[in-house]
Amino acid sequence: MTPIACELLAPSLASFGRSVTLPAEAYAGWSVFRWEQEHFFDEGWVCMGRADGLDKTGHNLAALRVAEWHGWVFANASGDAPPFEEHVGNLDGTPKRPRFSPGALVLSREVRKPTQT
Repeated sequence: MTPIACELLAPSLASFGRSVTLPAEAYAGWSVFRWEQEHFFDEGWVCMGRADGLDKTGHNLAALRVAEWHGWVFANASGDAPPFEEHVGNLDGTPKRPRFSPGALVLSREVRKPTQT
């Protein structure tokens, strides 16, 4: 069961060009936050950021179950998640994209309308 009624989520699941953002409670509702805690943060693996940019000094960090995968650090707060290898499944066999470089980002002012298929 989801913390947001299905009829409120339906407009967000419409096809591209017809869909809208999630309802406000998806971003600020306590019931959604608690649901996320139970289903994602407590029981699953959460990406904490890039391993090379994660400063662990001076933060009084709690000991967590962690895994590093392709330069990313993942943590499991409860310690109850399945092994990380099961979490990523067969993703190790997927092609790797080049690492994103913020300095190479180019923004375009061109607006394209979606094509109808």
